[in-house]
Amino acid sequence: MSDEKIQYDVHDYTPVNRYIDDQARLKRSASTWRYAKAAALILVATGILAVLLAWAYYLYKKPHRLVSLSEIEQKVINNEDRIINAERKLPEDDEVNTSTTSNILQGKINEKAFLKGKESWETKLDGLIWSQRTFPYQVKCLNWLREEYQSLNKSEKTEAHKIIDGTGCEALVN
Repeated sequence: MSDEKIQYDVHDYTPVNRYIDDQARLKRSASTWRYAKAAALILVATGILAVLLAWAYYLYKKPHRLVSLSEIEQKVINNEDRIINAERKLPEDDEVNTSTTSNILQGKINEKAFLKGKESWETKLDGLIWSQRTFPYQVKCLNWLREEYQSLNKSEKTEAHKIIDGTGCEALVN
């Protein structure tokens, strides 16, 4: 028996072994990526939770100012009193002269100063000295007004006089 030769075939299974190793490596890497994704999601969720907890803590510790309705009502009443007192300090209508005649007088004085080439003018109105720079646009408007009045026919002028009679504005168009 010892003289018998044993015959055997040698097969090369290296490609099969490589394939098996590659498949195992792919499975390991796929599972590693799954673990990495899961770990990343857990970290993101933990971060969001930490931010929300910090915000809740801030809101909890923030000093809350509790104001009762009576305090608000008192503030409203104080503001109303302040407004009423400020209105009482305003001058009465008879203390302020806003008459049309003084405005017309100012317009005519301004026109004369403009025609004389003066830079400014002054006058006495209601016992007070009034001075201002000559205002060319006011003169232009006054001339416009006179031109428009002159372009009216007789019945239109009569209607215009009915409207402005007693206001002091008659002096502007005459």
